[in-house]
Amino acid sequence: MQKHIGKFIRPLSLLSAFLFLLAGCSKDAVDPGTLVDVPLTFNVQMIEKLDTSDRRLQFRVSTIEFQDCLNETIDYNMSQNYSNILLSLNEILEPETCEEGNAPAVSQIQLEQLINNKYLVSINLKNTVENVGELEVFSDRYRLQLETTNGIQILNPELNRVPENVIWGSFAYRNEDHSFLAEDFQNELEIITTFENFPVGDYGHFYVINNQNIFVADQSPEELSFRQNFLFHYDGDFEDIQGILSEFRNTYQNEIHILLMDDKGRSW
Repeated sequence: MQKHIGKFIRPLSLLSAFLFLLAGCSKDAVDPGTLVDVPLTFNVQMIEKLDTSDRRLQFRVSTIEFQDCLNETIDYNMSQNYSNILLSLNEILEPETCEEGNAPAVSQIQLEQLINNKYLVSINLKNTVENVGELEVFSDRYRLQLETTNGIQILNPELNRVPENVIWGSFAYRNEDHSFLAEDFQNELEIITTFENFPVGDYGHFYVINNQNIFVADQSPEELSFRQNFLFHYDGDFEDIQGILSEFRNTYQNEIHILLMDDKGRSW
């Protein structure tokens, strides 16, 4: 049974911290002969923004440390041309109205349309600490390789593109006695969908561990502690999907929670 996994990485393990102390220094921009410590500040995650008409690669940037408001963001500058991508992460921005709570500051940084090519990438901190490397775009995946990662950590150096005509999600239920409901729902989907062998890896919106084990970010109520994930190829009429969802939701209401998304960025 899959457990809830948070969206953001918390403080480093002792081993990671030790490795960081060995490698986490960079040349000072003012005095090239001086070495300064660069604290690990930001997570950088690649993810596709899915839409009915277009797809774009995004960098989802979040702070390592939790902030004092739920809606703090990160100020940045970005420029992009046919062969270069330059991103500068500047500072954490406090909102005019604070939503009380503790969470990382987050910004979604969308890139312009990319073609299958190699791009020179620079991810910098206030245009002072530089991390240079390469983003390689393939028809089925993205690969980000940086020579240094001073002040940042790349959560997914390789991102698989979400295939066309797929649906994925989770069926959450209250206790083990309701496991048959998840099985019934899965059986209903299997009748109208096609099972495929999806390559193992990170797809941003879900993670394929193997064909029998799919991770989907948990968005179900906390009291529904049991869940079953699914991933299928589907190119049929979505009225059929809506019919199955309505049947289960109307019948079992608060006893279950169904998350279902598709490759067009739609939630059902």
